[in-house]
Amino acid sequence: LERYWRARHHRSLIEGIASARPAHVIAPNFSLFRSVPRFDNLANIKRSLICAEELSNARLSVIPYIAGITAHDWQRWADFLTEHEHITMICKEFQTGGRTQTVGDWHIQRLDELQQRLGRPLHLIAMAGRRHYRRLRGFAGLTIIDSVPFMRTMHRRQLSANGWQDAPTPEGAPLNDLLAHNIAVYNSHIHQSQPPAPRFGPRAATIIDPRQLFLWPDHGPSMYIGA
Repeated sequence: LERYWRARHHRSLIEGIASARPAHVIAPNFSLFRSVPRFDNLANIKRSLICAEELSNARLSVIPYIAGITAHDWQRWADFLTEHEHITMICKEFQTGGRTQTVGDWHIQRLDELQQRLGRPLHLIAMAGRRHYRRLRGFAGLTIIDSVPFMRTMHRRQLSANGWQDAPTPEGAPLNDLLAHNIAVYNSHIHQSQPPAPRFGPRAATIIDPRQLFLWPDHGPSMYIGA
């Protein structure tokens, strides 16, 4: 992320991302720490929003990354999302500090309070969120992004009802089928532990705004979204 921050302009990184025509992009999640001067965290939240604005200006649909370590941080996000009422998707990662139950539960509670404060449904993109799947309640939509199936495939492991098993492959053999299998079984395991119903109606009723996450929707309709 620091390399992206430094090189995003003179190496045309934003233009390169736009040329791939992604459906959505997630704003960078610059780290927040408890043991640093306060302005360090404020600067990193601001950097994430600067990157989000730049990506939005490139006609990309941006999913803001939500992070905070103080009540004031979360109040600012509530104010931001209140002002940008077209934003229906947010992202939070649970791979680093949030991987532990105590820290993860704290962030999940803040996210739930954020949605309740807004009074409208949000779709949460939970990076590495499977470990907290049962506690990710209250969201109208939930997407889990996890690298486990890919990494286990690269190490020639296959997921079955008995867990991960060794699955050696001949030298040079493609891993496409093994990866597809691991993703399918991993996905089925997640759905077997369905979380409680969301507060804002049935999960299937989640609606994505046609301007989906243009942080500054006055740019007009996207050439990539809603077609």
